[in-house]
Amino acid sequence: VPRVQADARVALLFSDPAAMVLVQGTAHAEGGAELDVHVLPERVYVWPGGDLDAEPRLYDAHVDEVRSAHNEEPEVGHAPPKGGGIVWDERLDALGARHPDAVLAFVGPDGFPFAVRVPVAADREAGVVLVEADPVGAPIEPGLACLCADAPGRRGFHVLGDLDEDRGVWVLRPHRVADPALASQGS
Repeated sequence: VPRVQADARVALLFSDPAAMVLVQGTAHAEGGAELDVHVLPERVYVWPGGDLDAEPRLYDAHVDEVRSAHNEEPEVGHAPPKGGGIVWDERLDALGARHPDAVLAFVGPDGFPFAVRVPVAADREAGVVLVEADPVGAPIEPGLACLCADAPGRRGFHVLGDLDEDRGVWVLRPHRVADPALASQGS
């Protein structure tokens, strides 16, 4: 049973060829024996056609953000990159080929999680996963991140590591690779 903290900040990403939609909000649990998680939307980003080079449409609960078309929340910071050893798993070699894109999730400067589907490729020799896009509207900064690789009919995996910029390209330096079922159990 998943545990939800009071007023936990969450991000829900929905993507298909028509659009990519990110809902940021506050989750709270309801119910007794059966736990339901309800999300109060705070901010919705829409990339029509999943076009990462286009400014996303912003639908927001905060009038000042709607007027300015960007996040007006104060910056609260997030965990910096951990550093340390790179862990390479043979599943990473599938990034770019069997998994041409993946969901990149990280904490934005306002403390809300942010997620976006991006094209990816593995560079085993350099020990990094290349993020082959810099999505307009995504507040990407160096720090801890998770990459969720999935494909219809294929077993997916999660890559946890440090997101950093290297010569103008975002890269993820993997520290742990896990199956989604195990990652959700805290393994």
